[in-house]
Amino acid sequence: MICPKGPAAPLSRRSTKGPLDIADSLAPEDPPTSSVSAPEAAAIPIPPTPSSAHSTALFPQAPLPERLRSRSPPSAKDLSFLLCPENFHPIPQGSIPAPFRSSPAAASTDLPVLLRQGNYIPAATLAVKTLTTAPSLVPQHIFALLYARLACLAVSGHEALAAQESLVLGDIHSPFYFSTNRYDNDRESCILPWSLRLLAARLQAVAVGGDQRAVVQAYYDFAAYARSQYRRSSATAPKILWKRRLRDLGYRTANALVLMGDLDGARRLFKSIIRARDEEGERTVVEGWVAILCLRMGDLEEASRWIDANSLTIKDGVLDALFMMAEGREEDAVAAWRGLLGGEHDILARHNLAVCLVYTGALAEATEQLEEMVDGGNTFHALTFNLATVYELRTENAQKRKEALAGRVADHRRQGEREDGKSVEMVNGDFKLDDCSRNEAENRRPAVAPCDSTSSPDPPAMVDEKPNKYEFLPIPTYEEATSSRPSSSNSHLGPEEISHDAERQGLLSRGQPAQHNGYQPPTVESARSSLDSLISSGENSHRSSDAALQREIQHMEVEEPGDPNSRAQRFSKRLTSLTHSLSSINLPFRQWLPSGQYMRARIPSVLQGIRFQPNWIIVSRIFAVFLVIFITWLFLISGLFASGSRRIGNRFDPDNLRTYVQGHIDADNIRKNLQHATQFDHLAGTKGNYYLASWVETAFSQAELENVGLERFDVYLNYPKQGGRRVAIIDPPELAWEAKIEEELAYPAEFEAQQTMVFHGHSKTGNVTGPLIYANYGSRQDFQDLKDRGIDIKGSIVLVRYYGSQPDRSLKVKGAELAGAVGCIIYSDPAEDGFVKGDPFPTGRFMPADGVQRGSVAMSSWVVGDVLSPGFASLPGERRRDSKDNNSGLPNIPSIPLAWRDAQKLLQVIKGHGKKIDDSEAKGGVPDVEWWTGDSKSPTVHLMNDQIEKEREGIYNVLGKITGVEQPGKSIIVGNHRDAWCFGGADPGSGTAIMLEVVRVFGELRRFGWRPLRSIEFASWDGEEYNMIGSTEHVEARVADLRRDGFAYLNVDVAVTGTKFKAAGPVFEQALKRVLDRVPDPNGNRTLGELWKEKKTRMDGLGSGSDFVAFLDLAGTSSLDMGFEGAVFPYHSCYDNFDWMAKFGDPGFQYHRALAQIWALLILDMADRPLLPLDLSVYAGEITKYVNDLETTHAQAKKPKPHHIDFRSLRDAANQFVVNAKVFENWGTAWSKAVYESRGFESISLSNQRIHHNTKMADFETDLLDVDGGLPGREQFKHIIYAPQLWNNDGAAYFPGVRDAIDEGEWELAQKQVDKAARILDSAAKKLLNT
Repeated sequence: MICPKGPAAPLSRRSTKGPLDIADSLAPEDPPTSSVSAPEAAAIPIPPTPSSAHSTALFPQAPLPERLRSRSPPSAKDLSFLLCPENFHPIPQGSIPAPFRSSPAAASTDLPVLLRQGNYIPAATLAVKTLTTAPSLVPQHIFALLYARLACLAVSGHEALAAQESLVLGDIHSPFYFSTNRYDNDRESCILPWSLRLLAARLQAVAVGGDQRAVVQAYYDFAAYARSQYRRSSATAPKILWKRRLRDLGYRTANALVLMGDLDGARRLFKSIIRARDEEGERTVVEGWVAILCLRMGDLEEASRWIDANSLTIKDGVLDALFMMAEGREEDAVAAWRGLLGGEHDILARHNLAVCLVYTGALAEATEQLEEMVDGGNTFHALTFNLATVYELRTENAQKRKEALAGRVADHRRQGEREDGKSVEMVNGDFKLDDCSRNEAENRRPAVAPCDSTSSPDPPAMVDEKPNKYEFLPIPTYEEATSSRPSSSNSHLGPEEISHDAERQGLLSRGQPAQHNGYQPPTVESARSSLDSLISSGENSHRSSDAALQREIQHMEVEEPGDPNSRAQRFSKRLTSLTHSLSSINLPFRQWLPSGQYMRARIPSVLQGIRFQPNWIIVSRIFAVFLVIFITWLFLISGLFASGSRRIGNRFDPDNLRTYVQGHIDADNIRKNLQHATQFDHLAGTKGNYYLASWVETAFSQAELENVGLERFDVYLNYPKQGGRRVAIIDPPELAWEAKIEEELAYPAEFEAQQTMVFHGHSKTGNVTGPLIYANYGSRQDFQDLKDRGIDIKGSIVLVRYYGSQPDRSLKVKGAELAGAVGCIIYSDPAEDGFVKGDPFPTGRFMPADGVQRGSVAMSSWVVGDVLSPGFASLPGERRRDSKDNNSGLPNIPSIPLAWRDAQKLLQVIKGHGKKIDDSEAKGGVPDVEWWTGDSKSPTVHLMNDQIEKEREGIYNVLGKITGVEQPGKSIIVGNHRDAWCFGGADPGSGTAIMLEVVRVFGELRRFGWRPLRSIEFASWDGEEYNMIGSTEHVEARVADLRRDGFAYLNVDVAVTGTKFKAAGPVFEQALKRVLDRVPDPNGNRTLGELWKEKKTRMDGLGSGSDFVAFLDLAGTSSLDMGFEGAVFPYHSCYDNFDWMAKFGDPGFQYHRALAQIWALLILDMADRPLLPLDLSVYAGEITKYVNDLETTHAQAKKPKPHHIDFRSLRDAANQFVVNAKVFENWGTAWSKAVYESRGFESISLSNQRIHHNTKMADFETDLLDVDGGLPGREQFKHIIYAPQLWNNDGAAYFPGVRDAIDEGEWELAQKQVDKAARILDSAAKKLLNT
């Protein structure tokens, strides 16, 4: 179905949808930061579902006033774009504990009943099924169902999913949503219910802005609109309505400020609300919130004043006990809470008593108190969370005890269902349980059945506001905030999970800074350790909110519209704020300035007879200015004034900095990141990958990186069609057979985890038939061997296997094409990655019989990036495009991958055709096969590859930055790609999970004021699997900048598949060794550096096949690639998933943690060492070896050599580089000695020399580019030493221009390439010593 379009989205960025997405069954789950409460989920009428056509409305509807009810309805709008199934995503169930997955109440198909019971996930599912399947829905139904869907997602902990789905509404301020019949000023003409507009605005702000600042701005816009509507209204009823809405916006804004951490802003806003309150009961509630905020901020005196002055209902010793906790007097608080047991506040007292007992070390008694509460039927979140925490503190067997606790609580909840029909859902976060693995299919709750399509009576007229009842925001009452689960919150994830849980923690979250002796919330999760040992001087400073945002918030302060004093009050506040800001400036040298008394005593007495009386304050300040100028001048001319950036950097001790970074890498965080990133397939260009991009963008924003955003390119991508691929034997008829092609489901069907269909990226569309011929690994030598044995390949379908002598799948297809084949099938042979190697998944780590290796067949060694824009970026709107026909980067025959399960039949039917294969190296491991080559008389095979091809499909890189303080324009780029062929457990999920943890830790450093010397850029690349597209387009879009300012690129792709550490990029060898000496081997009592030395490991040169290609080969940025390797894994199949990693790849995620430490420490070294730690001497030694190896390759070449190639110029250049590199590094040694002898001070002159030295060091790699030329026939590649070899894309090949010419027997070209490489290398070496 093609869905009609709605109003334009409010932003240019859109959800990327690929052809796979029509039947997509994504299961994204993102931790909530919701401020939607359960009551809010029912703020608009829910239409009766077909199964409950005669049931009563969920909430009684208050009628509109007669004069408004008489108006004509708005003109009809086409809302069919809201009914498209692809707008919505299935909801994951993995976050729900097993005992909660079989609630009988959840089986209802009555939406109002599900909502009353608190079964929000089934309600959300039912709402969308009704929305997309029920016939003839009127607008009231559509909006009510959409509201129920979004609200239920938000309150059940899936706010990110709700945020993405809210974008279907587009711009909610669009004229589309306003009636063309403009009524009078007494009624608003928007057809969207007010509650839905507010919810959609907040969710869209979250989807786009990623934080509460965007939400505050959205509410600010609505407040301005509400004020204008109030002033336009002439009748009393509309004025009351808009006044109440304005106050409602005040509450929502205050709540967003609390979640944003601006507690003082929320307190001021609440105070302004109190001044405008009419209802005494509501006023009292808000006063209670202000008191709680004061406690949270540590302002005990004001909290006490609010409580005393307003007679708040906190009495009978509770207040005293709370203040004891706030003051850190836990022992006294224990006694106070014991005295309150059994009284009116027994639950409150018992819970807080247990918390105090934990703080005093009495864990056993704390456990007993909390368990008694659970056994008594109490099941609120704070109780279960704290009890789970105590289990973790007391025993290593905490997991089982937490699971048992979930079972006990579930029993209590079911009892509640039987008694009152209500069952509020709970999730793993309530018990600090990890999200369940998807192999627990038998425990999974079945999806809610779709509603019957029977007609239902028209629902009651929609009323978008209850005139007589105010729906409160989720700011907790005192009781909720201090003892029980806030009724206003259904956010479940704990603070240590992927995202914070500010909504559940309410006003008392530990995530915000508190003053000394501030109120401590009644939870026992440990606070993050401080950086006291890290900062060598100075104090931590609280981060202030954005000034512009604060100014906007002042407009949100609720006032009576038309109040003549309001503007004067606001102006007075701003003036007071300004004077306070000026008076708070404290000069560090003020103590040395002469006092006014001192100055007056020493002014000549002649002035006494003059009538002019000087202002002594001004005189003293002028004197101070001159004094400061004089002192500064002395420092400058003395040369003792060190480089300002180094003085700032020296505020952080380097060793403590490394210790902090290394110690704060959390394996559990990485595990959760990977589990989240692999919940659904995320092929480039699909909404699954766009969702992950938004998630990564949010993580970057939460780490407070700078310039966070999405970078879009429109590129050529292809996708398979359902039923568009076929491999079948069609002749002779008695052998007719058809391959299954698709893998079995990696996860049971009820998990709704869509799998990418089996296909080759960038493959050729085609429908061909031909005899079947087996060509081993599909190398050029394999095809030559067939030709030598008399096997005619022309017009055939070639069957080859992965790996072997031709590891690049694209070159297998190209080889078949050049040999005359019309189609190519590549299968996964068990001898390479299956049962011959060991037990297949799920009992072992290897590829199962049905496993298929997807992958791209783009000619990456010929064209990298978007194949339709080689050499320039595919920016949106770019008009230049090459044709995909006869494109050098694309194959010209169709291809398809297969599992050995299917290939077995093909291999069996060619028995007796062609030549029997006796060479064991040409035989695979497929069982029950007699190996033959096949020939022109082999059975005829039909190969069909009908697909969707999109020449301009959007892909999105995610970028973020930490700006350096010394050389902000120079960058260390850190990257990993995000897209995967299916779930991507190892490739690339392991790298993505690690990078997000590294970003989190660097975000913590940034909050403490740390800045590197050089800028750090973090990048999550898109489209890597197709042809390294995202990274290449990024480089092509800024290639000049990167050649000038890119100091290094640090890449991780497949981070962990085993225990052997491997890295490539020899110029980083010494820096990497230093890092490895700090990181312990997860499997032993020694460091990885000791293992490295013991095994005499050397760093390889870089080959191809990952995102470093564009940085190194096009931009000349020194690059590194690294990871922990192991035996082969189910590469590019749907069995490369979280379960595989958790069972076989890295069960404890300790190697993930080790690699995160290596990566983070290496980033620190590259970005923050005064001397850039690139080792040109090691690089020079490796280049000398490359030259020797090149001569050996020439000597062993099989092509006839009519004349000799002279390598002397290249050897001389390499030897000169060895000499120059040593001389160049001597300067670094001299610098270190000079700084050491001056006790750490660096003069400005020396600092400038060091910066110039670093720049020349980084420029060396760029100087190895043949900028004006490139490799012959592949001019996109510029590096003379590193680039993919023409017929060996995956392996490392040095001096590829020379090697390609040798392979082809083009000896004159080979000599020219040798001479060119020698000139460029010699020039680069000489530039090192140029002043």
